[in-house]
Amino acid sequence: MRSKTFLGILCCCLLLSSCEFILKEPAEGKINYLVIGESYYAYFYSKGLNEYSNRLNYTVADAKSMKETIAKISSKTGRAIGEGHYVMLEEEGTQYSDFASEQSSAYPTLENVNKGLSALANISDDDSLTIIYYSGHGTDGLPNIKTGSLCFVKQTYAGEKTVGNFSKLIDFGFLAPQELLEKVNAIPGKKLIILDSCYSGAIADDYGVTHNTDTNIGDIWDAYFSDSQYGLTDLYMLTAASSQTTSTEYANLEHGVFTYYLLKGLGWTADGEELSTPAALDSNGYVTLDSLYKFILPKASQSQYQDLTHLTRQHATTNGTANNLVLFKY
Repeated sequence: MRSKTFLGILCCCLLLSSCEFILKEPAEGKINYLVIGESYYAYFYSKGLNEYSNRLNYTVADAKSMKETIAKISSKTGRAIGEGHYVMLEEEGTQYSDFASEQSSAYPTLENVNKGLSALANISDDDSLTIIYYSGHGTDGLPNIKTGSLCFVKQTYAGEKTVGNFSKLIDFGFLAPQELLEKVNAIPGKKLIILDSCYSGAIADDYGVTHNTDTNIGDIWDAYFSDSQYGLTDLYMLTAASSQTTSTEYANLEHGVFTYYLLKGLGWTADGEELSTPAALDSNGYVTLDSLYKFILPKASQSQYQDLTHLTRQHATTNGTANNLVLFKY
């Protein structure tokens, strides 16, 4: 009788200790990534709009810092970078020659991004961690374009490579949240989509999950005894904004606000200096999706980062799931 009572108490303690009992250490698989930075400099320079308000100033810096931080995490944790590591940047500059060639696979067109996602699906395995990072524009209110769609440059050119000599002005390609979800979901292993763009939380809306990682133990218990797949997923997302708010850049940080704190949460400053302890490290010595979100949310929504155009504060968003994603153990 005592042994049964003890067993019952033990089970209750496990259940009441939140959902940490389904939190597993990360597999030893490789890290694959696709990192994208869209500045739109080429587009606005080609039109002579050097000071156009919708040009972005720090997206390329965001992407470069993210790529460098992934490499440093790999070195520190011993988790190797896989064959699938792609960086697509639209570099800043006032001359066409300063930009990545439109023929280059590293130029961030919609076509190249789709090719990169397909390549990741072919080389990843069940133990891989694949990170998709994007810093650029997100759409809202455009005719026939879904809210939160990612905006990619595409360009055609004929003649001398100087500003203004384009055969056609740069057009845009859009990747809707649902399309991105479908493409990333086809990649084996764990997947994390990180978007530093306006209205980026629309991807969580399309995925049909909550905007936080706090899961009630009763929900997990109900799911366990049902046929549903509540909250259990290999696809995760962390975004700079909700589907109703914008993402901001801040000159003093020389980065997007969300990415600045994302880097600190992972353990590095925007300048590449290692912190003594990752700002998002949890009590188990992990950096998880949950711990990153809880660190970034109050930091990025501070009043000094308020979007004065829309009079809103950006609100980081993630998909709430029963199985928290452990990214790295330090």
